[in-house]
Amino acid sequence: AYQERTQIRCNYPFSLRDDALGNQSLALTWDLLPPYSEKIVTVKTSIRLRPDPRKETPEDPNAYLASEPFIESDHPMIRQMADSLKTRNRLETVKNIYTWVGENVSYIGYVKLHRGALYALNHKQGDCTEYAALFTALCRAAGVPARMVGGFVCPRDMVVDLGDYHDWAEFYLDGRWHLADPQAKQFMRNLKGYVAFNIVHALQAENAFCLIRSPHHGIGIKLNS
Repeated sequence: AYQERTQIRCNYPFSLRDDALGNQSLALTWDLLPPYSEKIVTVKTSIRLRPDPRKETPEDPNAYLASEPFIESDHPMIRQMADSLKTRNRLETVKNIYTWVGENVSYIGYVKLHRGALYALNHKQGDCTEYAALFTALCRAAGVPARMVGGFVCPRDMVVDLGDYHDWAEFYLDGRWHLADPQAKQFMRNLKGYVAFNIVHALQAENAFCLIRSPHHGIGIKLNS
């Protein structure tokens, strides 16, 4: 919602593939990759970041209201908490959820396993993933479409390690996806340089984390005004 790709380059021929969530991946094919051989793939991409989200219409907004693994928006405890934070004004409801999650969940540093929204509600602790999952689940239970996003926060040019990977959330209101990161106390504007790599679907979360946690070198991010 806060970025658009302006160009992409790769040292091998590639094709682009889109998934149902709006993620885009590169597909590379070789006729033969002999045993014990290697190929080094270099990808360079340029994106334009925006402080405010662009207007867009999801194909199916109701898909972002459904309960799913790790985002248990239909669980009675999640629904009860969402009802206690819900008002007649949808933005005020989201603000209540954002504030409650930020003030009541304790950050305990990176945790390898994704434990989900219900765990965060019951134990009042977690890493950025639990914050994002609980915020998303409470929004969905309150009738506000929401989703998890993963990537990096880059306020300036930097080389990021994959250990810096961060999860936050977005909620859909008035035709736009708005940023919400209760763990880092950021709401509705991309002022810290959130660079999204992945719109997270909980059913794909474990595979995504296996990929992102692999022991590769750092990723260089250069921000241009």
